Amino acid sequence: MKVWQILRTLEKLESSMSNYYDRLARCHRQDQEAAAFFARMREEEVTHRDIVRFERRLTLNAPEAFEDLKDYDQAELEQTVRTIEDLAERAPELTLGEALHSSVQIERSATQQHYRSIVGKVSPGLRSLIRSLGGSDSEHAARLEAFALGRGVALHL
Repeated sequence: MKVWQILRTLEKLESSMSNYYDRLARCHRQDQEAAAFFARMREEEVTHRDIVRFERRLTLNAPEAFEDLKDYDQAELEQTVRTIEDLAERAPELTLGEALHSSVQIERSATQQHYRSIVGKVSPGLRSLIRSLGGSDSEHAARLEAFALGRGVALHL
């Protein structure tokens, strides 16, 4: 599989997360603290998307610099994108607790996928990007958990 194809899916993942957090911010706008929290998360996901988009363009401009990945199956990553898109559609129905719970689960899932599926396989020039995205997912999960704790929302993970 071409590296740019994997990066395209990662870009879609980050874009889906930014859309999801945007929907949550709008759905919880009556709660200014929650709306602002989700809006900040959205902005960070937009930044991640833009970084991945830039890296994808680099791979398209110099494909010879990036090895193809053999035996890489991105089905799990694509399923995560579909899950996020489904949650974004359901955002108006989610309570704050449900939104935080599902967000933590997604961020943890994305972290595992970044490390398990890609880090050991990517071209050396992309390893730091993948590690950074995985680290950001872990940081987001921790911030979501801390926000839930501060709001007295029990996460049953």
